[in-house]
Amino acid sequence: MSIRKILEKLGVKMSEASANPFDIEDFRRKRGLLWSTKPVLDSNDMFMFFPNNKVAQTSINRNLLKDRVIVFKDDHSRYIGKMHSYDLEQAERIFKFTVVRNPWDKAVSAFTYLQGVKQYKRKYSEMDFCFFVKHYLNKKGMGLDPHFNRQYENAFYNGIQYVDFIAKLETLHDDWKEIAPKIDSPAELPHKNKTIHKKYTDYYDDESVELVGQIYMKDVEAFGYTYGDPE
Repeated sequence: MSIRKILEKLGVKMSEASANPFDIEDFRRKRGLLWSTKPVLDSNDMFMFFPNNKVAQTSINRNLLKDRVIVFKDDHSRYIGKMHSYDLEQAERIFKFTVVRNPWDKAVSAFTYLQGVKQYKRKYSEMDFCFFVKHYLNKKGMGLDPHFNRQYENAFYNGIQYVDFIAKLETLHDDWKEIAPKIDSPAELPHKNKTIHKKYTDYYDDESVELVGQIYMKDVEAFGYTYGDPE
């Protein structure tokens, strides 16, 4: 859905919305259109990518499109300059997409990834996943670490889908073939920085299945996932 239609549903007049250059922080503060994370921008102005940690982010940003992406944390001034260059009409035309993953699988991937990160090794390297879910993730939720953020906000705002395409990691090989021609990208997507672990279902007990489902209920419902879906 276009930004124009989203704003209309939210009761924002087009004359007001287009009076100033398109600005992420301005939209968050004054227009009510929440962008939970600043999207990855394209130097060729063909896409905005709303990434989720542990969901093909490295494959897309650091490999396939590395010569084109503008990432906020990499270059603040360049990113802000590019964002300020967009007016509402330009932002509407740009193809917006995200990639999502089964939340039960994503939680395991994020946990095993953190177990290998130097600053977290001492705390999590020997910890059981179910214990982690019950005593850490359940208590701190998505505030625990950005790797455990919900994916819903990178696709929906107030129940309205604002991205043009939602790809799934489980079917990304086929989904990318639909995305590629829209952003002038190679059709084959490399998979880098993959966390090696057992099947995600091997990590869970009944209680942890329920807890993760509750924490990520919006993801489960919006993207149609169930526990036990293939990876």
